[in-house]
Amino acid sequence: VGAQREAVEAVDPALVLNEVLKARAGELERRRAQVQVSGEFPMVACHQAYLRQVFDNLLSNAVKFSGDRPGLAINVVAERKGDRVRFSVADNGLGIPAPQRARVFDPFVRLNPGPVHGSGIGLTIVRRIVDLYGGQVWIDANAQGGCTVVFTIPVLGDFTKERPSVVELEDGLNRSI
Repeated sequence: VGAQREAVEAVDPALVLNEVLKARAGELERRRAQVQVSGEFPMVACHQAYLRQVFDNLLSNAVKFSGDRPGLAINVVAERKGDRVRFSVADNGLGIPAPQRARVFDPFVRLNPGPVHGSGIGLTIVRRIVDLYGGQVWIDANAQGGCTVVFTIPVLGDFTKERPSVVELEDGLNRSI
């Protein structure tokens, strides 16, 4: 479960998130998930494959731990905070009890070992990647009853780039960015 620091590069988190959403589009559509993406997505200093892994693990967990209830909602928000970007991935799933929130970042910890498949290392990988870049990761409750995973990573200087407000995926789905 070790992540090794790669050369830091300029990464566009909006494009990385879009790649992950494209890869998971079929699964999200089968679940009739409503995905909202909003906020400020400045260029960040990290490794693109690692950021992709973070978003993929968080979206995977949002889907896996939403139960069989209809109406899965996932909200991804990016917000610049000084020299960091604060990303949050919120869902309306089963949630994580407050006393267990720190534990889920430990290797092989599974709170609900029932029918949900997984190894218990997804959030461990997220934490290790975020730690590589001097960021932080934590879990908050949210008003929808699920949980919100929040992580920070460094902004790449003051470099910003114009981005479309809506990205049209190849499958015809539109995601607001």
